[in-house]
Amino acid sequence: METKDKNKREEVKRILSEYLSLHGHRETSERFEILSTIYSINGHFTNEKLQMMLNEERKFRVSRATVYNTLDLFEKAGLVVCHRCTVPPEYERAYFIEPHIHLICSECGKMTEVRDTYIAESLKLLEPKHFKPLYHTLHLYGICSKCEAKLKREKNLLGRKQDRKINKKQL
Repeated sequence: METKDKNKREEVKRILSEYLSLHGHRETSERFEILSTIYSINGHFTNEKLQMMLNEERKFRVSRATVYNTLDLFEKAGLVVCHRCTVPPEYERAYFIEPHIHLICSECGKMTEVRDTYIAESLKLLEPKHFKPLYHTLHLYGICSKCEAKLKREKNLLGRKQDRKINKKQL
């Protein structure tokens, strides 16, 4: 298993090196440390969480601007995916992740991942011609259970207030 993980890390480093060379960017230790940290994270992360991991856990000091600019570069290189449907935006690695669906609450913006092998298998069956899929993501918007309960309480409270107003008018 460790050899497989090492091969994955080497693969994304190679992809980054090729992208940097092709676009005239320098290969810096900061970029490779940020890449390594990102590919050690399972799931979503924010710019702030990534910076905290680098500075506090890995003892690798980088500025907020460096992390932000590097994430932008990695997104252009296809190494990370940015989900701008949340505030703040959340990122996840683009390679070596399990197929999943994002459930996003339209009220609070919370994003939850759900693994779904059925959809992943269905996408493989499509085999689009003249198109090479690199990754896929599916977003389902709705209302999470906490927000739904809150909206229900607010609706009930509003209904009781309206009932009181009607009763006062009848008196």
